[in-house]
Amino acid sequence: MVTSSLAKKGNFSDWRRSYSQMDSAEIQSGPAAGITEVLLQAASAAAGPKHDPVGVLDVNLSKPGAQTLESLEMEASFAYDAARRVVERLDVRLRTELAGPPSGELLQAALERFGGTAFTSLTVFRGSEPGAEELSDITVSLPARPGFVAHNSALFPAVLTQEELAACRQLLECLRVKYRAHPEIHAGRQHTGLRVSSWQVRARPKPSAQRDGFLRGFRHAGHAVLYTATLPLAHSLRIEQRALDTRSAPGAASSRIAFDMTLSVGLAGGRRIEPADMLAMQQFLEQHFAVRIGSQKWEVTNLAGSRPSALGRGVVRDRKKPQWSVNWGVRWR
Repeated sequence: MVTSSLAKKGNFSDWRRSYSQMDSAEIQSGPAAGITEVLLQAASAAAGPKHDPVGVLDVNLSKPGAQTLESLEMEASFAYDAARRVVERLDVRLRTELAGPPSGELLQAALERFGGTAFTSLTVFRGSEPGAEELSDITVSLPARPGFVAHNSALFPAVLTQEELAACRQLLECLRVKYRAHPEIHAGRQHTGLRVSSWQVRARPKPSAQRDGFLRGFRHAGHAVLYTATLPLAHSLRIEQRALDTRSAPGAASSRIAFDMTLSVGLAGGRRIEPADMLAMQQFLEQHFAVRIGSQKWEVTNLAGSRPSALGRGVVRDRKKPQWSVNWGVRWR
């Protein structure tokens, strides 16, 4: 599930079925296999006896062992270096159900290892029910040059309750975004009047600030999405957290949580993925979610060039401009 190839909203499996008409296979990973071994085994299975070219593969866990693990999906883009097949880009998406909100330590570890501070996008919804409206959509972007001038953007509903207004202010303050609050009266109704500074001289948001903003937004409404990335886009992290028990407080320790996380590496053109990158992903999943890679059955789908051309892959390579999606990541147009 590459961030550049997924729709902002909708079911990933539906998207994959609608755009994929290619060969599939099933493989069995060895007892000591890791992500690297599974991907290379999947590529060999997709290439077949004729050694057909392998472009982009979907590699999904057939039967997740844990009852609460909904799915573990990997999408890998392959390239050839001196006739040797290498992984050029990799996304690992985990969806699971938690008995309570994840710890701040887990979020901090994910943000520090897989996220980035150059681009931060935080979306908070007005409730945890499916289809709830967005309460806030805040983006902070600091390109590598000059590196201290941020471009801020924020979207809020025209009318907010006092509680919602206070929550939006807290989110802006967590991310250290400058804003002005000038309530306005239109047609007899009080509008928010929240305005952020489009340009701001500042340091990048720290992972702890990204974490605190995400947790504060979730505690308020029970549904928040955080996307962070480096610029250029070498790696990124997307976390979505939604409360399933609408009758209990979103931050309650006993509330059930739908947790959706995507780790992405190798997105920038020319940046090769190292085995250490895949090992770090594997160790993180094993440590925090008890995910086992070895001795598992995996479904392999060879996308092999059938991806629509409108969802191309590189800024430099294809001369495409990036369009950011706060609910998934970057899409190339």
